[in-house]
Amino acid sequence: PYIPITIYVDRDFPPEIKTSLYNIASKLINKNITVRYNGDDKEFHERVSGLSGKYTEVFIPWRNFNNIESKHYFNGLTCNHLAQKNFSGWDKIPDSVKAMLARNVRMVFGDKNNSITLCVITWSKDGASKALEVNKDTGRSAFIIKTASSYGFPVINIGKPNSENILEKIFHL
Repeated sequence: PYIPITIYVDRDFPPEIKTSLYNIASKLINKNITVRYNGDDKEFHERVSGLSGKYTEVFIPWRNFNNIESKHYFNGLTCNHLAQKNFSGWDKIPDSVKAMLARNVRMVFGDKNNSITLCVITWSKDGASKALEVNKDTGRSAFIIKTASSYGFPVINIGKPNSENILEKIFHL
C-alpha cells in the first residue's frame, strides 16, 4: 500500500539533526513507507534520493528548484488557498516564499489533495508538535507544524525528548 510520511528539513538544521532525519527516512524506506521531503537542503536531498526512488518523493516549490528534477513541483489553487489561510502575513511575503509555504501544504495533503500524509516528522529547538506549542524558537518548521496539527495530522518533533519512543512505538524503528 501507498503510505506517505512527510519529513520536513530546513537548510539551517544542525548537521546531527539532518543525520537523524536521514536515518529515520532510511528506516521508513526499508519498511516500504514512502518518504516525502522538501528539497530545500541539496545535500539532504542527494543522500535521501540515493536510498530508493520507489519510496522517496521530493517536493519542490517550483520546477527545477535547487536544480532538482521532480514531478512534485506544481502548487494548485487549493494548496495556495490553504497556505494563505494558515499564514497571517501572506500579503507581505514574496511569491517565492508563498510557493514554499504552498509546497509545505502539498507535502501534507498530497499533490492533488488526495493522498494525505500519515504524519509529519521534523525538528525545532523548542520541540513543538502542536500549533499551540509554536513560538519564536520553532523557526521555519513552525508553518508545517501549525498547518499539519491544525488539520489533525500528528507531528513528531525529534526535538522532543520522547520522540524516539513515539517512532519506535508507531513505526517499530
